[in-house]
Amino acid sequence: GSMVERINFVADQLGNPSHPGVQDILTRVQTAAGPTPTAAPAPTGAAIVTHCLRLLGCITLRDDNRQALSAQATALLAAGSTIETTTLNALRMIGATREYQFA
Repeated sequence: GSMVERINFVADQLGNPSHPGVQDILTRVQTAAGPTPTAAPAPTGAAIVTHCLRLLGCITLRDDNRQALSAQATALLAAGSTIETTTLNALRMIGATREYQFA
């Protein structure tokens, strides 16, 4: 298939919280934030991206891609998005990167 089809497929799969693997990633990122809101500070956008990259198989992104994804995650959190929503967005965006597609 075309690159666009591949990217759309990966984004759909990684953005679907009903998939067991995606649910596991969401749980792990949330657990990294602490079992309760007061147990640990909420993860930063950069930390969410780092967790997602590690859990997807230690994907290494170019610095500019990593910075852009971290900035986007930070902006979502600042706008009031939940950790789950921000993580799902980060997963979709990582799946669309050249580094993920050609890993």
